[in-house]
Amino acid sequence: MASKKSEHPGNVPSPPRPSGADQERQGPGQPAGGPGPLPPGLNADKHARAQQAAARGEAIRDRLVSVYLADAVGGGQFSPADFEAYLAGLIHDAGVPADPVQRMLVEQLAFVHLRLVALHLEASRVKTPEGVKVYNGACARLMGEFRRTALALSEMRGKAPAAPRLKLAQAG
Repeated sequence: MASKKSEHPGNVPSPPRPSGADQERQGPGQPAGGPGPLPPGLNADKHARAQQAAARGEAIRDRLVSVYLADAVGGGQFSPADFEAYLAGLIHDAGVPADPVQRMLVEQLAFVHLRLVALHLEASRVKTPEGVKVYNGACARLMGEFRRTALALSEMRGKAPAAPRLKLAQAG
């Protein structure tokens, strides 16, 4: 695994915490750098934990797939930052709006595409007919999943007609 420990999504740096002097300047019950008192029931500690959780959630949303791509298909040649740039460009090129489900589908397509390339490479290195059959079968199944995911994304975006739904007659 090529990723460094500091790049792992679980090691997201915590947001800076105000010093005691900063807290005194802000006054009691005011968030760091914030304009006013905290809502009732939320003290500075709870606020700091909520901010840290929000930062970690954002890191998971924006960087976790990149870290896993680097580990799964990067082969030690590419860093999570490389895959983060790749995905950002792909999402931009795909014209994906802020819809998180559509974004996830594009990320899945990227993952499947790169994994499929790696599977084809592995299949080319297999020496036995049985191994070739196994790898080629896996490639064919993964290509089918890729196609179905691409069609689902197109349908969600209104670019492909939905498959006609079966009309069932009621018995009785």
